[in-house]
Amino acid sequence: MKKEKLEWEASLAKPVPTFATSDKEVVYQMQDAYAVKYRRRIAVTRSASDQPYFVEDPENLGPAIAEGVAAKREELGSGADAYFERERDAREYASLQK
Repeated sequence: MKKEKLEWEASLAKPVPTFATSDKEVVYQMQDAYAVKYRRRIAVTRSASDQPYFVEDPENLGPAIAEGVAAKREELGSGADAYFERERDAREYASLQK
């Protein structure tokens, strides 16, 4: 048990990898992905509204999620934001039904 505590404390001292993005949908999807895995919200910071979001990304999911969001945006064009919002609402509703 003491070894686990020491490992946990050491992990807190390590810098947490982050992923930078200007796309809020990428932030939402990363938060959802990590919430399922870690059962907690990941840290998201932004120094100013014209700066990118820095999202905690310990498992380097950011690039794949960003690529998927970009592909969907290209496919859907101007309707992409509405699509993403409907998808988020559906996921939230489904989680409330559990």
